[in-house]
Amino acid sequence: MLSMVSVRHVMIIQMDDNSGRLVALIEIGMTEVSSCCPSVVEGQKVKKGDQLGYFQYGGSSYAMIFDKNLELEFNPAIYLPNDKGMVDLQPVNSHLATFK
Repeated sequence: MLSMVSVRHVMIIQMDDNSGRLVALIEIGMTEVSSCCPSVVEGQKVKKGDQLGYFQYGGSSYAMIFDKNLELEFNPAIYLPNDKGMVDLQPVNSHLATFK
């Protein structure tokens, strides 16, 4: 529900492999944060590890939407239960998936 009323910033990234595949990143600045500050401009080329933007005053949330033609291979380790039988939260910069 918060994503419906909070500040949002949408970035559409076209893959640089002549496939036309797209990835969308939706930044959601929630409640008091309500600030999505992009670090890139339209048409700028970005590469793995580049900062795309940031939230002021701490964290918020985001969603990523992948082109249906983009094959993702998820890291199976992210689903492994810990010694309590629970799946751990993934730290920032964790390897979640690889695309082909």
